[in-house]
Amino acid sequence: MVFLVAVLFLNLLLMSSRIVLKNDRSLLMTAVGFVVTPVGVVYNEVSTFFSRNLRHYVFVTNTYQQFRKLKAEHAQLKYENYVLRRELDSLRFRDQVSKKDPRFLAAQLVQLDPNFPFNTILLDRGTMQGVRSGMIVLNESGDLVGRVIDPVHMFACHVRLITSARGGVGACIERDRMEGLITGDNSRLCNFKYLLESLPVVVGDEVVTSGTDGLYPSGISLGRVVEVRKTQLMQEVRVLPHFVTRPLKKMLIIPNATQD
Repeated sequence: MVFLVAVLFLNLLLMSSRIVLKNDRSLLMTAVGFVVTPVGVVYNEVSTFFSRNLRHYVFVTNTYQQFRKLKAEHAQLKYENYVLRRELDSLRFRDQVSKKDPRFLAAQLVQLDPNFPFNTILLDRGTMQGVRSGMIVLNESGDLVGRVIDPVHMFACHVRLITSARGGVGACIERDRMEGLITGDNSRLCNFKYLLESLPVVVGDEVVTSGTDGLYPSGISLGRVVEVRKTQLMQEVRVLPHFVTRPLKKMLIIPNATQD
């Protein structure tokens, strides 16, 4: 049965190949073209679509890689520009300080103890630049920060802040020269001691060094009164040092009252 069907099918093919249509093509060729042409069109469209999208994908991928590379280069250049600007700014600051007074030495903060931020700091100037223990440290606004303590290294020095619990500063109210002693407690505020209860101290009074301690020259800006509490004999006065509220980056090292 299958053999007969195959023979009939072959006969049909042979007959169709001999039948010539008006366009001079055989019926077989016309039938084959009718079946194959749509397949060819679909294949063409599919291949064109994939080819176009593949080129687009490669283009987008390359563009994205270039974008990431340019972004990384931009970030690197931005950081280098920031470093150069800081170095230039530091050089200008030191040049201005040396021109203003050759005794002043410009310095920058190197390290701040995160556990005791109001105790001591480390600056980038040492014995090779003429720094000695006892020298006074101001911020760039001229406010008192502290004084250099031992040990002083070749290229660095430790500074005890006025907010440290160790030491004290002879001070007075700038308005009427009422004298007392500024002491710290390792916090951002200082205590103004030995002011009698009868003395008029008000919040907002400016406090400066008095010079009576022999360590600091008189008249250096120190801070501002932020709290006053009256007791039976004395007053409890709290002072906010100016250096606490300003950037602690650029500083001046100067001789103390006995080194002038």
